Amino acid sequence: KGKIDNCQVGCFVSYASPRGSSIVDGRLYLPKEWAKDRLMRKKCHVPPKIKFQKKWEIADQMLREHGSQFPHSRILADAEFGHCGELRDSLAGREESYLLDIHLDLKIWVYEGDRLLPSPTTPEEWAKKALGRIWKRFNIRDTARGALLLEAIMTRVMTLREDGSRREEIMVVKKDVSTGELKYALANGDSKVSLRRLLQDWSRRHTIEECFQRAKSDLGMDQYEVRSWVGWHHHITMVMLALCFLEKERIKKNRSFSPSDGFPAGLAHERVNPTGCQGFKNTGKKSNDSLEKVFRCKVLAYKKTERIKIIQKGPSETLVN
Repeated sequence: KGKIDNCQVGCFVSYASPRGSSIVDGRLYLPKEWAKDRLMRKKCHVPPKIKFQKKWEIADQMLREHGSQFPHSRILADAEFGHCGELRDSLAGREESYLLDIHLDLKIWVYEGDRLLPSPTTPEEWAKKALGRIWKRFNIRDTARGALLLEAIMTRVMTLREDGSRREEIMVVKKDVSTGELKYALANGDSKVSLRRLLQDWSRRHTIEECFQRAKSDLGMDQYEVRSWVGWHHHITMVMLALCFLEKERIKKNRSFSPSDGFPAGLAHERVNPTGCQGFKNTGKKSNDSLEKVFRCKVLAYKKTERIKIIQKGPSETLVN
């Protein structure tokens, strides 16, 4: 029998740019059983307006609220969100560019040239057959152990919605040269987008992982014993503010955020005027301008946390879940 244990699950939106990264927003996931339990809701001070939402719905709501405030080129997320077709449709419907990790067993149909192959396959199966093809090699970034080299390949694919309609996407497969590990992602948009550009955006994921590591090790993000809706959001809000402050100070002192990733920083600004961000372009401002927005953008205050005054906080070239 499997073990059942108590836990608290949060959904977060973060921001990554060539200059730094920070957490933009975070919300506690409320399981369906808890959402229906009036006694439990009262005991944990869950606001009446909070209804059950799937994790992808929470993420999508936060992206809707913050996307227009943050100039960005692409949405990234891990496979739990990337595997969800509803989220990909919602992003595409708002003309958001995405590059989302997917599980290796997702059902896909692959194009060979302009012809759609009749039999479905999975990313894992297709990648095994593609090993004999020409993969392009990229130096993604420098690490303590040397250059991080990746080989990658991309192809047009088709996925199905629940109603049977088709969804045209791009699948990207990357392989760590040193370990041979394969990872898969789906992107939307023009199939002529360069593989180099997709990998450059994808590489921003590591800065977000480092961001959460700093929040945990330096600010105690995971060191709490709260048992209420109010307490959890109070703690996470304070951590987000402290993290933004430290990131801003790091920029002021010109300390490196991340190793060189092997790509010109300006590439992250190639897409101008993203949805809701009219007039955004690479203006060549000082390195702390991007994180200045993270500090100013509004930190959401919850109804039961009136003691936390609404503060200002900030931005992104890439919004990450």
